[in-house]
Amino acid sequence: MSRPPKTGWPPGLLQDDCKALSEWFASQPDARRRVREALAEMARVEYRAKLAAMPIEKLHELRLHPDFEYATTEGQRKAWYDSDVPPEGDGWVRNIHAGRDGWERFDYTEESYWMRPRPAPPA
Repeated sequence: MSRPPKTGWPPGLLQDDCKALSEWFASQPDARRRVREALAEMARVEYRAKLAAMPIEKLHELRLHPDFEYATTEGQRKAWYDSDVPPEGDGWVRNIHAGRDGWERFDYTEESYWMRPRPAPPA
């Protein structure tokens, strides 16, 4: 009896070569979900490793530091008098690593970039 053509790319998936694996996949209705979850966790671990390798200044520039919150305030270009007013709440400081020392000018608006440490989780 001839075997059916292999599926997937590159030529053939693992279950094409292993009947027991193919039967196992067929018997597990949540197999795809579990594979997706495992791949998502692998991606999270890889992402965390990349963040850990970045200098702190780069994390602030990209607004990705896990221990900080980031906010942006904006106003009219060259007529914005509250550019140095932080967002509501305590602890905001200008994020000098983002934009041009904490601000950026665009065609019609200006933006100020802010950061503050994340509050400690409730005990």
